[in-house]
Amino acid sequence: MATYQDTETGKLYGLADYIDLSTYDNPRIPKTLTDKIIEKPSDDHFWYLGEWVHMSELPEGYQEPITKAPIFNPAWVAFLFPLGTFVWPDDEDLLNYTLDDINMHRCDRRRYKRVSMSLKIDDDHELPVLISHDGALALALNPQTISADKAVEKINRIKGALFLGGLTQIEATDYKNLEVGSLSIDDDLIESNISSHHNRLRNNELTTSENILLLNPRYINVSTINSSYIEGCGILKIIDNLIPDFIVKGHSALVSWNLSDALSNLWIVVEQIIQFIVDKKIGPNIREKSKKTQNLYKKIKSDYKCNTMINKL
Repeated sequence: MATYQDTETGKLYGLADYIDLSTYDNPRIPKTLTDKIIEKPSDDHFWYLGEWVHMSELPEGYQEPITKAPIFNPAWVAFLFPLGTFVWPDDEDLLNYTLDDINMHRCDRRRYKRVSMSLKIDDDHELPVLISHDGALALALNPQTISADKAVEKINRIKGALFLGGLTQIEATDYKNLEVGSLSIDDDLIESNISSHHNRLRNNELTTSENILLLNPRYINVSTINSSYIEGCGILKIIDNLIPDFIVKGHSALVSWNLSDALSNLWIVVEQIIQFIVDKKIGPNIREKSKKTQNLYKKIKSDYKCNTMINKL
């Protein structure tokens, strides 16, 4: 392991011995590294003009230098829509590729990764989710989403709200199509490396016949996403026992003709809606109902609690 120092910040970097800095190209590593290390005398010294200076000798208004290397923040990444559907700002020009552009791979692939909008999750999350032009949704890693199962739940809740708001092209997320990507703050990009058709499009690796979809792509405006999300969140707030994870998974299974998964997921949704109706329409006045109705109500409540416990398992 070789140690280098950033001449602009004084920070140390450890790199493998076989790495040649003159040819090494990694956006996370500063271009201003040197093998001539200046040791930090004490915690009272700070980096200033290429050397460690005692805090008593620093100029007024001194601020610690920040590396010029792009900042990459890890995030859970999943795609909202099938390949060829783009989330587009309302005031931005649409893609305008010719057949020659597609044949010669002259498409602006970085544009697909660029962030097009953000969505606020809920009051418990300070950071919103980001969505790129090609529909990649990035959920920042934090204590509430550190595990993959929590991330899938959060992402599918967002997708469920969009689905209920009218965007039926939504595809469910599971462990197979979830990955830890990154956010490039300097370039405003959502990076994703999982093997998928979306990333093949990003890297200009699709065949010509597959790239034809860029001649007539589908666009969903940012304003449409926002309005659908607000409407869907409103529905979830009213039907507060509805778990959107089952909605999007059931619909995705139905689209792919996986009928057994579609039935199992959507049947749970039906049960949740029935339970909501029973609680709102019958529950408040159950004492005024007949004995038969009261017994049926108790049975529905008991069955629902049992199914909820099984689903959580």
